[in-house]
Amino acid sequence: MTTRVALRLSGSLARRVPKVLLAEPDVEVGFIRDGAGAEQPESIPSVAGWNVLVVGHISEGSEPYIEQARAS
Repeated sequence: MTTRVALRLSGSLARRVPKVLLAEPDVEVGFIRDGAGAEQPESIPSVAGWNVLVVGHISEGSEPYIEQARAS
């Protein structure tokens, strides 16, 4: 079974965490990006359907995704 992990990270965490997760064969990673990077292929617009949400810190920008995850 594949575990789907949605990430909203910045800085060094945005570089390190995906590498660790992608080393596992049964993990799919999606990135929540704001601004210029939001159109990249691995970017996701919503956390609906993802098993895990990881945020670097709780902020005004991450709160909508946290609420989506709670509702799911």
